[in-house]
Amino acid sequence: MERYLGAFEHSFWLYNQFCPMDFATVARLQGQFSVDRLSTVLRQVQQRHPLLRVRIATDTISAERNFEGTGQPKFVETDDEIPLRLVARTDERQWQTELEVELARSLDWQVAPLLRVVLLQSGAESELMIICHHAIADGLSGIHLMRDILQGLGGKTFERSELSAAESLESALPGIPPFPEATPKPKDYVPPLSYQFKLHIGQMR
Repeated sequence: MERYLGAFEHSFWLYNQFCPMDFATVARLQGQFSVDRLSTVLRQVQQRHPLLRVRIATDTISAERNFEGTGQPKFVETDDEIPLRLVARTDERQWQTELEVELARSLDWQVAPLLRVVLLQSGAESELMIICHHAIADGLSGIHLMRDILQGLGGKTFERSELSAAESLESALPGIPPFPEATPKPKDYVPPLSYQFKLHIGQMR
């Protein structure tokens, strides 16, 4: 199943290629839980949120143009699982170092899914980190996703939702016509290589 990116999703996709803007949601949890259980919950949460099952592909420029570039971006649904990395937790600030590493590795928009998860775990406390591409989520939806994961660890189950049900933001706002019908399609745009930045994660006091 496929869906073209909405105007806001398209803007984030374009901007991310000049200035990586993946973001993270982090939760500190008490106690320990099974990594296998977390993997199962991540798979279930993917069923509820179809944008957790997509990559971004582009239509090819018309052959009559004799030019091979990229065209209009669209979400393409796949069956790939969310990557999960397990780290042995040693202290309360270790998550900052791990998050710096994660945010320095931009998510590849051509490879599904457009997020990954890291679990720092010890016997007493854990940090759960979700790193997302901005084309599929923002800070608020990242918090909702974390909530769903925690509810799943508590035993809640989720029903599958199809990609067609994941409307773009402008589709949900009154008076704003949906993209792409009312918006000109990009022409001859070839995404450049992403710039890399030195990141430092600090903890607010």
